[in-house]
Amino acid sequence: MLRIDVAATLARRTGVVREVRVIPPDGVERALWTVACDVGIGDRRCDDSPLDITWVGAAGLRRAGTMVRAAGESIERCALSIAGAGLGGGDLPWAPRGSSWAPDAESGTVHTYRALTVTGGAGRPTRVPAAAVDYPPFAESTNVDPGPSGTASGIGRAMALRSAAKETIERDAAMRAWYRPDRALRLPADFSRLAPPEVVRVVEWMREAGVEVRCFALDAAGDAPVVLALAVDHERGVVGAGLGLESLTSLSVVRAVQESLQIRTLLLDLTTVSRPARLSGPVEREIDRARYWSGPAAIPAALRWVEQTKSDARELPHKPAITDWTALLDTYTAVELTRRLPARARELGWSVVRLFCPSMQPLRMSEALAWNALAPVGSPTPHPFV
Repeated sequence: MLRIDVAATLARRTGVVREVRVIPPDGVERALWTVACDVGIGDRRCDDSPLDITWVGAAGLRRAGTMVRAAGESIERCALSIAGAGLGGGDLPWAPRGSSWAPDAESGTVHTYRALTVTGGAGRPTRVPAAAVDYPPFAESTNVDPGPSGTASGIGRAMALRSAAKETIERDAAMRAWYRPDRALRLPADFSRLAPPEVVRVVEWMREAGVEVRCFALDAAGDAPVVLALAVDHERGVVGAGLGLESLTSLSVVRAVQESLQIRTLLLDLTTVSRPARLSGPVEREIDRARYWSGPAAIPAALRWVEQTKSDARELPHKPAITDWTALLDTYTAVELTRRLPARARELGWSVVRLFCPSMQPLRMSEALAWNALAPVGSPTPHPFV
C-alpha cells in the first residue's frame, strides 16, 4: 500500500507549505475538523477582499483523514502555482481543446507546455497553452479560464492520473447539472439511508441549527456516482455546495456533505469581514462567487434550482464500483507537473498531473466567457462551486 507521509509533506522544510493551521470543530458554525495551509498563492491575489481565500486544505469528520487530504491539496496547488521551467511544448501539435481554452489561445507567440494526449490507450505528444495550466494566473487573458480543477496529486503518477480523471468527471457532471437541473435526482432527505452514522449525526445537528443539507445524484460519464450536496443555512443566509465522487455512492455522499459544510464555514467567515454585494454582471472571480452565495440572493437561488431537479429517489441509486477513472474518458490530455515540486516533495513520492478532456465541461471560473461552455448555458444564476 502506498504511504503518505503527512508530517513530512506539511513540514516547512519540504518547501510546499509555509504555515499550517489545524482547527477542531467548535460549534455550529464550524462543524468539522479544518486544516488550512498557506502555500504562497496569496502573494498573487487579484482581489481586495479582507478575507484571504487563497489558503488551501480540507475539512472533514476525522482529523487524520482531513490531514491527508490537506497534504494532497497543498501539493497540487503548489505545483500549479510555480512557473513551468523545462515544460515547453515547442512545435508539437495542439492538444484537442474542447472548452478548456479559446481558439485564439493557439495563435501568435504563445508559451506552451508539453503534454500527452491519450485516445484508446495510445498516447501522442502534444502541447497546451501554459496560461491554461498556471494557477493563479501570471497574467490576465480572456483566451483561458485557468483553475485548480482537473489537477490532482498522488504517490506516483498513476495515482495522480486516476485522481485527476475522477475530478474531471465530477466537475463535468456538476457543471451540466447546475445548468440543467433535470440531470440531478434528489436523494432521500433521511440520511440514515444514505451515509454512515457519523454523517447522519452531523446532518441532524445542522438541521436543528437551521441548516438543511440535501444531496443529489448527478448524471455523469460512465454512470459514475457523482453526488452534489447543498448546505442551505436558513438562519445565517448562506449556501455551501460540495461535490463527491468515490467508488461507491455512499462514499460520494460523505465527501459531498463534508465539502458543502466546509464551504458554508468559509462563507460564514466571509460575512464577518465583508458586506454581501449584488452582482452587476456575470461572475468573473472566485471571491465574487463567494460573495454571491453568502448574500441575499443565495437561498432563493438554491431553492429555485432544487425545485427543478427530478423528484426524490426512494433509495440510494445502486451503481457498480469504479476503480479505473481514466477508462471513462475517451480522450484526455495529461500535463506532468511533478518536476515543479520542491525536491523534498518529489523524494516523498509525490506526483502531480493536470488533465484536460475535450468532451468534458471544465469548472467555469469565469462565467463572463462564452467559449468555456460546451453547451448553451441555461441558467443566469452563477454556479455555487467555490
